[in-house]
Amino acid sequence: MTRSEYIQEVSASLKRLTRREREAIRAELDGHMEDHMEALRELGYEEEEAEARALAAMGDPAEVGRELNRQYPFRWLAVKWVAQGAAVLLILFLLSGWWDVFGNLACYARARVWPDTFANVEWLARQSGQEAVDRVWETDQRAELGTMTVRVWQVGLDRVSEQGGTAYVAFSCWDEEPWAEPVGFIEVYNATDGAEPVHSMGGSWGAAYAVPVVWGDALQVCWYDELDHQYETLLTVELPWEESP
Repeated sequence: MTRSEYIQEVSASLKRLTRREREAIRAELDGHMEDHMEALRELGYEEEEAEARALAAMGDPAEVGRELNRQYPFRWLAVKWVAQGAAVLLILFLLSGWWDVFGNLACYARARVWPDTFANVEWLARQSGQEAVDRVWETDQRAELGTMTVRVWQVGLDRVSEQGGTAYVAFSCWDEEPWAEPVGFIEVYNATDGAEPVHSMGGSWGAAYAVPVVWGDALQVCWYDELDHQYETLLTVELPWEESP
């Protein structure tokens, strides 16, 4: 029996391995026998005798094959098939639109329950280089536009006087269809003089803005529809001046 025939007989006994695993075992057996034969050549054995001794040391090929099969039970192959199938399904899932749907469902829950994960007054203040805001209030002012709801959930006032200061406001937004992302974005400006935000953060699901104000000003909230390219005034945010420092 030659080395090639020995490997072929062992391979014939491997019933529970994939083609790649079978090829890897063939290469391992061949390399192991080559190492053994090389050691015998260095001791002065001729090629044929070195091969014969190496094959004899390897043992019965049928028994070697059975032992390898025991190391790879059928459940191992089944697990591999399941894992490979799951990987294929995951790739198809990521390439399809369902990934976006599940992402929108998560954003819908955050917008309704945890709006601060998108943006909040304190976060915006730190982002714009300010350590803290003088006063921050939780609120719940809402406006509806079609199937969409815009909620003002937090406001803040910082260093406000008759000479000027900054009002902060944080929003969340969602559609009544949880899988649908709001198509557009919120815009805010000073209802008195039309001043626009000097700082902002967030996106269509939630945002926060910093707007220049003086004592007594209010903020106007608008929605820009990216499909119709139109602005819609939603509500006026009355700031809690009586409670301001």
